[in-house]
Amino acid sequence: MKPFIEQRDTDVLVIGGGLAGTTAAVFAKETNPGLRVTLVDKSTVGRSGQSTFTAGVYLVFFPEEDDREQWMQEMIVRGEFVADQAWVARYLDLVHEHALLFDLWGQ
Repeated sequence: MKPFIEQRDTDVLVIGGGLAGTTAAVFAKETNPGLRVTLVDKSTVGRSGQSTFTAGVYLVFFPEEDDREQWMQEMIVRGEFVADQAWVARYLDLVHEHALLFDLWGQ
């Protein structure tokens, strides 16, 4: 099989077309529309990596309903204390807003 080689100039290179990679590419372009954003994936975006195994399920913290400290504790303990607590806090700060955005993208 002959290798596929293509050279491009880009400002932002995102590797991986799962939920995280696709979101990163979209946010980069929305933040600065003049950027040349390139997303590469080994197969079909959103279908070739771990995203397919989540079946659209990911943790969403609802700030009006959920106990933030309980979520922090559970994520850190279930992650066997490997998770960076500052990143867990940042995730909780952003995930609800992003989930609402993802919902709009799916409409």
